[in-house]
Amino acid sequence: GQTYQVALRAVNVAGPGLPSNLSTVVAKGTPEAPRSVSVVASDRTLTVDFQPPSNGGSPITNYDYSLDGGSTWQQRVPASVTAPIVIGGLTNGTAVQVRVRAVNAVGAGDASSSTTATPRTTPSAPTIEDDTIVGVDGTLEVVFSAPSSDGGSSITSYEYSTDAGRTWRRRDAGTTGSP
Repeated sequence: GQTYQVALRAVNVAGPGLPSNLSTVVAKGTPEAPRSVSVVASDRTLTVDFQPPSNGGSPITNYDYSLDGGSTWQQRVPASVTAPIVIGGLTNGTAVQVRVRAVNAVGAGDASSSTTATPRTTPSAPTIEDDTIVGVDGTLEVVFSAPSSDGGSSITSYEYSTDAGRTWRRRDAGTTGSP
C-alpha cells in the first residue's frame, strides 16, 4: 500500500550513468488476516462473520475458508467481498476448525485464527411407550424412548407438557434417561 517514486541508473567501470525518468508505483502484497471472526452454528450450516483486513495495496476480490484448521482451503463461490460466509452441506455433530483468509490480485493473505464450531439442530421427538404413564400421589411417571437423533448436540434435559403442548415445563430430575 505504500507509494514509491522509482528511478534507475546504469553503472559500469566508469561509474553511474544518468537516472531514468521517475515512475510512481504502489507496492502491493497479500491481505492481512481477517479480524473478529465469529461462527454461528445451525442445521448442517455455519455462518462465519468477520471484519475485513487491510488489503495489502490491492483490492480484496474474494475470501477462502478452511474447515480443517488451514490444511486445505476452499474458494468462496460465488466470489464475494462481504461478510458473512455461509457454509452449508456439513454434518451435524461433527466439529470443524474454521479459518478465513482474504484474496487479492497478488494472492491469498494471512489466515485468521482457528475457531471450532459444530453444526447442529434440535433433537428429534422422543417416543412415549404405550400404556406406560403411571399417576401416583400427584406425580406422573412416563416411560419413553430417547429421540433417534440428538441433532448433533448432546441432550441436556427434557421438557414436558400436561396440556397438549400449550405450555411446557423443564423436568426436575437431573437425568436425561427414562422415566
